[in-house]
Amino acid sequence: MVSADTVRRFILEAHTKEEGKRTRSSVEHIYGFLVYEGQIEDKSLPVRPGLEHQGLSAMLREFFSASPEDIRNCKDNIMGTYRFFAVSEDRRSAGRPYVVRGAIRFYHDEVNDALVVEERQEGWPVKEDHPADEKRLVEVFRGYFLAKGERVIAILTRDQNPMPKFYILDASSFAEDAHYATSMYGTMLKPGRDGVFFSSIIHMTRDQNAFEGCDIVPAEEIRDRGILDILRIKL
Repeated sequence: MVSADTVRRFILEAHTKEEGKRTRSSVEHIYGFLVYEGQIEDKSLPVRPGLEHQGLSAMLREFFSASPEDIRNCKDNIMGTYRFFAVSEDRRSAGRPYVVRGAIRFYHDEVNDALVVEERQEGWPVKEDHPADEKRLVEVFRGYFLAKGERVIAILTRDQNPMPKFYILDASSFAEDAHYATSMYGTMLKPGRDGVFFSSIIHMTRDQNAFEGCDIVPAEEIRDRGILDILRIKL
């Protein structure tokens, strides 16, 4: 475990060197993240439960050289709630493909000036029979996003048993009367079961009620066959 004194000393030393301001800023982001993760105890930092402070979001902006115009694009054109469709990692049961029908929200956290993304998946385990006392699976992911032009990048981690997840998306269609995305398409990557990475095509459509309809369903229950074509599922 890294001690608070060790990180504080590194911050102070970095601040005394050339370009120390930038080094100090980066280390402070890391320090704040370690506080959030519980690796360092520091009650002086106003870290809100469930959300990391603005450090990681700021680092994402810096890493991808985000301009003020890019940030306005995120707020004006990308933010909102979407229903998404993806191939289930447990994608076959008795030879049947399954589809995750989840919800994802992109928004601006004004308190921390962070571009935040939250995702929810819910459904029965993919198998034929369910005991009466079995509970539906619920997974919640939180993280940050950034858009440059029509390309959206998101980095998330799972609330329970932290696990990273990455999205690279393209805003594929826009409203006719305004330049905001109505759907996005791309790829998701995450560590899968048994240590093997899992990826899936992702299709998102803007839907304010998306969080009310999360489920894992057999592919044949998806009425819009165009979505199955996007996910490259053949029945």
